[in-house]
Amino acid sequence: MVKLSERLTPAAEKAIQFTTNEARKRRHAVITPENMLLAILWIKEGSGYAVLRALGVDITALVAQVEKTLDEDEQVELADGYAEVGLSKRMRAVVDIAIEEANRMRSKEIDTGHFLFAILQAGQIPAVKLLHEAGVDLEQAREYLAAYSKATRGTSGARRTASMGVRVSSYEPLTAWKLVRSISPVFWGLVALTVLAGYLTYIEWGNPSISLFVFVVGGWLISLCLHEFGHALVAYLGGDTSVIDKGYLTLNLFRYTHVAFSIVLPLFFLLMGGIGLPGGAVYINRGAIRNRNLHSLVSLAGPAMTAFFLGVIAVPFFLGFADSAWSAHPVFWAGLALLAFLQVTALMFNLLPVPGLDGYGIVEPFLPESIARQLAGLGSIGIFLVFALFWFDNPIRDAFWTAVQGLLVLLNVDPFMAFQGLDWFRFWQF
Repeated sequence: MVKLSERLTPAAEKAIQFTTNEARKRRHAVITPENMLLAILWIKEGSGYAVLRALGVDITALVAQVEKTLDEDEQVELADGYAEVGLSKRMRAVVDIAIEEANRMRSKEIDTGHFLFAILQAGQIPAVKLLHEAGVDLEQAREYLAAYSKATRGTSGARRTASMGVRVSSYEPLTAWKLVRSISPVFWGLVALTVLAGYLTYIEWGNPSISLFVFVVGGWLISLCLHEFGHALVAYLGGDTSVIDKGYLTLNLFRYTHVAFSIVLPLFFLLMGGIGLPGGAVYINRGAIRNRNLHSLVSLAGPAMTAFFLGVIAVPFFLGFADSAWSAHPVFWAGLALLAFLQVTALMFNLLPVPGLDGYGIVEPFLPESIARQLAGLGSIGIFLVFALFWFDNPIRDAFWTAVQGLLVLLNVDPFMAFQGLDWFRFWQF
């Protein structure tokens, strides 16, 4: 009897390996059809991906939806870090259907398209719902898969996808020029708006508090884009090419934002207490990152970009320009000092070794598996525990603010300027 593994195409083998790595990374005890669908979308090889492209599916949007579904999947966690990952009942059914479909089509090999077709017959599960919402119909998928199989018998690799008129997704090594060319107009528009608001603040045109508000918020959003871009760039260099399809290397603000965590909470804390929160989000395929050192660097890259942006802002303060120009243009320098203050608080806050923050992501790959597994469950509530800690007087909060003030002094940013900027930032009070 021929084993399943002996019938898998190279693309299907990659998909199977991806599902195992992804489930283990999420500490899920079993592989689900959603894991397989994500694998088909990410590896970008084989008939499954070709069929989805031929059907005009928005790959980036579907990836985001599947990732969100997996993030919300409340599975039983692995008993220990080295336990074997099994197949869910639904996934076993998908494998059986994929084998039957390959046999029906008289195909000696089982490819990702057979798995995709099998998922569509798996009943009322999230993966089927997401595929239907993306415009994937069972009969259309069967038709395209049959055409693909007929046209590609005896062929392989790029010729298989080319036979359906689907361009194979391939990524050439990134260069600085390619990165610059891929920057979104949204980001350039944000930069232009921030510069204009800064100029209007500098000359105190109209109501300077309103222009200061736009200037500071614009600068904060720019720093958010740079922060998440840093994560994505290092992830790409570490092996996760999916960040390109997700648009994470374009610096497009809308690729990083989550309404609650990117806009509402950061603005709330800014208005209430003047703490700058990173606020953005990128979803990295951790299963594609090559080693734990790179896992740590992916988490470190975001704060590193925040530190870079802070350094750029702090240059005129460090060189003493702000001290001499304060009296002539106080609103502008107060706004810039506030922006520097927000970067300092965001940097130090995000480096706290708490699950859900980058500080924990930096050290997590080096923790014993048993400890990492126990702490992983705190990711969704860890940041709220920190918020609660900062809400009441306690030694940890006092130490945090002492460190913030120390770094501001080191950069020659006068805390008085920053707090004056915060007062003017709240333009509705005037």
